[in-house]
Amino acid sequence: KIIKQFKEEHKTKKVDFKMFASSMKSIEKNKSEIEDIISSLDIKNSSIELIDKSILYFAINEMLFGGLDKPVTIDESLRLSKKFSSPDSYKFINASLDKFLKTI
Repeated sequence: KIIKQFKEEHKTKKVDFKMFASSMKSIEKNKSEIEDIISSLDIKNSSIELIDKSILYFAINEMLFGGLDKPVTIDESLRLSKKFSSPDSYKFINASLDKFLKTI
């Protein structure tokens, strides 16, 4: 449902819909593992903004199961955070992903 809605809302934009759909399906498939990782980073699910949580899900999923290099994934995550989240959110995203990288 999310994939269909996203395609409809962004049909006039330059978007890689195949990659988006693949990422969404992978996140759904690996949701419990991603949630466990976020918990292991001492991040309380209820204390983070939805957009930040979404960015972390995307980044962790991509680092574990995707094809993008880790630095590219982090850079894209920070860019998304700066564009769509609160002004200092990118610092939280960067620190969380850095902490995650040290565990793998």
